[in-house]
Amino acid sequence: MPPSSSRTALDANSQSSVPTAASPPLSTSSSGTFRFPSWHAYPPLYTIQLCARTRERQLYLWRRLALDYCAHYRIFCWERSDMLGAECELFCNRTIHRRLNEEAMCLLWRDWVQRGDAAWARNDRHDTLLMFWRSLRTWADEIRAHVRRCGQAAGGIYTLQELLKAVEVDGRPVGWHGMPPLFLQRVLEGLQADGQAVLLDAHGTLGVKFSIDPR
Repeated sequence: MPPSSSRTALDANSQSSVPTAASPPLSTSSSGTFRFPSWHAYPPLYTIQLCARTRERQLYLWRRLALDYCAHYRIFCWERSDMLGAECELFCNRTIHRRLNEEAMCLLWRDWVQRGDAAWARNDRHDTLLMFWRSLRTWADEIRAHVRRCGQAAGGIYTLQELLKAVEVDGRPVGWHGMPPLFLQRVLEGLQADGQAVLLDAHGTLGVKFSIDPR
């Protein structure tokens, strides 16, 4: 019999047990290893539930867990093949011999994309997901603030590689360190849509020119 804490994970009738958007992360760890919540060992979570209310909660739990996991390991771009692979610890539990199948995974991905927590890198090929454990707007705000601090808000030009290797004025790494260029480009496209940046392509080298109010 699963532990009671796991059983309440799918108790759709208990409103008090349903986490809200303001709830703390489901899983935290003081070390470098991600610690899974107790419900990760609850077998029914690995089979998509027929009851709509229960399924909605199930999708919520997996969505929150995936975002926590990506934030912990700073996963920006997640390959479909990696998520379906035998080595992916998030969507399987070897102790109870359970794994989400591809049909269930497709349902999870669709849920993440519809809720704005992820996006396919290419609409014509669903092979890479951009994971928004922080929103694109939050990343854009951080880049905007950095450019202002560096005095490059009005007319500052960077290649994407320069922006990825940037440091703060005190020498600390910028918050987006380790971000793949593909993900950074998506963030900058948001700034461009707001009229605060222009993406440049010089002989195959992507760059950006900022046009941000320096105040």
